[in-house]
Amino acid sequence: MLLRGLTRRELLAAALATALARAAASKTSQLAAINDEIGLTPEETTAFAKKYGVQWLEMRGAQIPKKLQYYENLSDATLRETKKRLADEGLRVSVLDSSLLKFTLPGTVAVQKEDFYVRYFAELGLDDATLYRTRLDMLKRTIAAAHALGTRDIRIFSCWRVADPAALYPRISEILAEFAEVAGKENCRLLIENETSTNVATSGETAEMMRLVPSPALGINWDPQNSVALEPLPFPDGYSKLPKARIANVHVKAEGLFGPKHPLDWGAIMHAMLNDGYTGRFTLETHRGHNAENVRVSHECMEKMVKLISS
Repeated sequence: MLLRGLTRRELLAAALATALARAAASKTSQLAAINDEIGLTPEETTAFAKKYGVQWLEMRGAQIPKKLQYYENLSDATLRETKKRLADEGLRVSVLDSSLLKFTLPGTVAVQKEDFYVRYFAELGLDDATLYRTRLDMLKRTIAAAHALGTRDIRIFSCWRVADPAALYPRISEILAEFAEVAGKENCRLLIENETSTNVATSGETAEMMRLVPSPALGINWDPQNSVALEPLPFPDGYSKLPKARIANVHVKAEGLFGPKHPLDWGAIMHAMLNDGYTGRFTLETHRGHNAENVRVSHECMEKMVKLISS
């Protein structure tokens, strides 16, 4: 009887351990990383993902030596090759990070912008007027790139920030509705990222834009770290304002994980979102230092993210 009872306990313990392991694996399957944050080459990026069991990559910079180029601008053949290479390693693309709508809307005066993107577009011979005029052509090209990479989700923005963003919302929402209509017909979903330098920066502003553009082809790429400067408590206060069903991707930065200036309780954020039924990814966007230093910190970040989501 003792042996039989002990065996039963062992079987129950083994079953429990298996269930816990499956639950942990299910949670870590919601972790992702932006490709050019975790490696200096495609090979380094792949090795990083495999080390931590990350199954999803968010694609942004193409990691071409001595040349800045985004995946949205690569040829279809190159994109299909990229998809195959990732698939061979057991990886999939979660989101295509585009630079769509990162320009000053004609007729407005930007009070914030990122010089990095201004220089990038200038090198391509693109000014604000051209970016605005060709916006639908660029969207269609980006949709084609997303299809080639095997994802339907595309990160976008809301133009450089003006002094009174709310006054511009009717115009911006019209552009986004136009974008969403095109994307929806192509079975794609646009994810607007809240960013301090753009007209949608806080959770409240994000919620308002979702109200103005109710299309299911427009979702949210939530980055609570981006809103800290304008929104002291992105969680839980900011999060409570967001339409939960429209959050499709979340960015996690090293500053939020470790501080020192603006740490966020990522354990609480993750588990609150999971309890609310969130099925998207928590994506590492390290943003700590440059090149090798950023990659080094990325390892520390992912180690912590795995622990937080598994706990």
